[in-house]
Amino acid sequence: MSASAPTPIPLTTVAELRQHHSQLVHLGLASHPAHARRLLSFLARDPDSHFPYAARLLAHHPDPHPALFNPLFPALPPRHAARLLALMLSLPLAPDHFTFPRLLPGAHPLHLVAQLHALLLKLGFHAHTQSLNALLAAYLANARPDLASRVFRGGGGGGALDVVSWTTMVGGLCKLGLVDAAREVFDGMPERNLVS
Repeated sequence: MSASAPTPIPLTTVAELRQHHSQLVHLGLASHPAHARRLLSFLARDPDSHFPYAARLLAHHPDPHPALFNPLFPALPPRHAARLLALMLSLPLAPDHFTFPRLLPGAHPLHLVAQLHALLLKLGFHAHTQSLNALLAAYLANARPDLASRVFRGGGGGGALDVVSWTTMVGGLCKLGLVDAAREVFDGMPERNLVS
């Protein structure tokens, strides 16, 4: 007779979560990615009080994978997202191509964006289009069009610009009130259609 997963119950309290987690451990199913994601998604609802428990779950997971971490980044405040990334790197677990696009949009203050930019370069994700677009958006969201323009003009070092990159720059510059700069970027766009 094989062990089967307990019937999913709605998790509304930490006590229910701990009970469900203990059942999964008892049945040997706690390391299954679907169950781990379910537990972690509950914990991400209130990161200030649940972050330590979530960090313990991730740190003791027998087969950690970036797919367990990546969905949590957008749900966490920047300070917790940075701590989660530090935990990920300490395991050691390398970020994948989904990590930076999930992590960068909520990154602030500026020094956190700069640190993530340095890590992105170090790990070789500067040529990954989605990571580059997230970096552009993060600099623009932190009101630093000069840094976004440097990244944009550099093309990420790998020629990774796409229509989203161009649109991110135009939209971000417009939001900052830099309409002339946005028009200049728009005029330089290699491909335009009715939507752009």
